[in-house]
Amino acid sequence: MPHTNLKPCPECGAYDTHIAEWYADSGEVNYYGVCDACDFRDDAHCSTEWDAIDHWNHRAHSASDKNPYGDGPYNTEE
Repeated sequence: MPHTNLKPCPECGAYDTHIAEWYADSGEVNYYGVCDACDFRDDAHCSTEWDAIDHWNHRAHSASDKNPYGDGPYNTEE
């Protein structure tokens, strides 16, 4: 499910991102960020969706980084 509060992908800058679920052999659910545009996957497996969002957003580009699709900074509006 797309989250409007996710920052763009730290790899390609796309906003086509979501939080995915991963089930461990023990049945425990873990969450991690995924970019659907470039298939980048966050290496963190968090115990809650909110932790995964927080981890993704701290890895994502900041507003001062150059946008690979233009001259202006990334649009980080939520």
